[in-house]
Amino acid sequence: MKQTKLSYDDVLLEPQKSSVESLSNVDTTVELAGIELEAPMLSAPMDTVTEREMAEEIADQGGLGVVHRFLEPSEQAEHIQGISPVAGAVGLNEYDRVEELIDNDVDIIVADIAHGHHEPFIDYIEDITGSYDYLLLLVTWLQLRVQMI
Repeated sequence: MKQTKLSYDDVLLEPQKSSVESLSNVDTTVELAGIELEAPMLSAPMDTVTEREMAEEIADQGGLGVVHRFLEPSEQAEHIQGISPVAGAVGLNEYDRVEELIDNDVDIIVADIAHGHHEPFIDYIEDITGSYDYLLLLVTWLQLRVQMI
């Protein structure tokens, strides 16, 4: 079965008439796997986008910053300390990084890999979700849709 896939260029949001009288009457709160966000914002787990400063600012604005994985695990853990909510990205077979993030109270683990259908990656996801009862895992690239609490 072939699925239709869309990219940003394929979608146009057109404003419509609204009965909202004031922005103070608008509620943008969303729930992401049990975590309430005041604003539906998630930062990209890219080394040029999200480190501590951006994660703090996104959290202050009601969203979720995802600190990239291209740091040493201990350095990434330092970037998330004291921020909530906050997420940390991990790559394939980065068990030590997962442990370091959890030990430092990360709210969400984001498995950041280009090929979510790759068998070793699926095995890795099963390993880490089976090891941590409370782990929440968001998998990027949408080939897999995994949420564990």
